[in-house]
Amino acid sequence: RPEAVRPHLFPLDARRCRILYRAAVEADRPALLLALREGDTALRAAAAGVLGLLDAEAETRGALVLALTDEDARVRAVAAGALGASRDRAAAAALESATADTESEVRAAAARALGRLGVGAAALRGLVAGGGRPAVEALEALAGFRDPADAPRFRAALAGDDAEIVKIAIRLGNLPWADIVPLLAHARWDVRAAAVEVLREVPEAAGALAAHRRRETDPLVLRLLES
Repeated sequence: RPEAVRPHLFPLDARRCRILYRAAVEADRPALLLALREGDTALRAAAAGVLGLLDAEAETRGALVLALTDEDARVRAVAAGALGASRDRAAAAALESATADTESEVRAAAARALGRLGVGAAALRGLVAGGGRPAVEALEALAGFRDPADAPRFRAALAGDDAEIVKIAIRLGNLPWADIVPLLAHARWDVRAAAVEVLREVPEAAGALAAHRRRETDPLVLRLLES
């Protein structure tokens, strides 16, 4: 019984549960599962996060999948992250369903988890068009799949209004360098910086970078150009 070995942690509350992020062991599983079922909101979220660090097994997977329907969005988001951390592909269908959650943070967590599992491309593609953090996480996950069918999606993302999505497409889209050159003229310095970081690794882009150096005014981007 973990209570006999580490009495200072039991009964669990959210603060004590967070200690287990650094020291969870198999013997803690029953107490964590109980906390996930019966604890207050903070404790349920903390327990879900710790359970994702333990070896995947059916009871834990089932409890975390059930937690994807918790009344609290934070618990649902942490449960999604825990299923991703578990690397248990048996949770893929539940995570795909979670990409349709009403809360953005849950959709984003589900996208990130699917990326870690390397599954769910169709659900991830459905998130990209919705924008926001879920789209960022979905696009980043899709980049890891390296499916040529997603190239048009990354190319379209370069012209989007969301700078975070644009930067993901620049850095991870594996696009031809000529598609990235126009981003050197982007209004945001961080997007231009992302373009410079990618293009300076391409010998053929040296001329475009040299021409841009004469126009760039942001000191951080200039530092990248000159490094």
